[in-house]
Amino acid sequence: MPALHAQMRAVAYDILGDQLGQLPDVLSMTATIPRNDTPTLSLSYAPEPATRGDLVDRDIEVGVELSYDGVAWWEPPGCRFITLSSSGNLLADGTEARS
Repeated sequence: MPALHAQMRAVAYDILGDQLGQLPDVLSMTATIPRNDTPTLSLSYAPEPATRGDLVDRDIEVGVELSYDGVAWWEPPGCRFITLSSSGNLLADGTEARS
């Protein structure tokens, strides 16, 4: 039996609202979902002109979705996060990630 490898992606939502779309230019993402504790998400996003990059510069919800086949995606319980802060280097040459 072949080994199953999970894929992970980030999806943007208006806070308590509709889906805005997938965030395709995530450079790195770490989701920590401890049982009976507060989950956390750390996400680094490509600099402009990244697809939907304007979304990571404002308050949104980010849902983390998983898939084992790249077709059927699902959001596990506790995997919806509201952005509390974002940062980036405004004086950089454009090669640094935003987080």
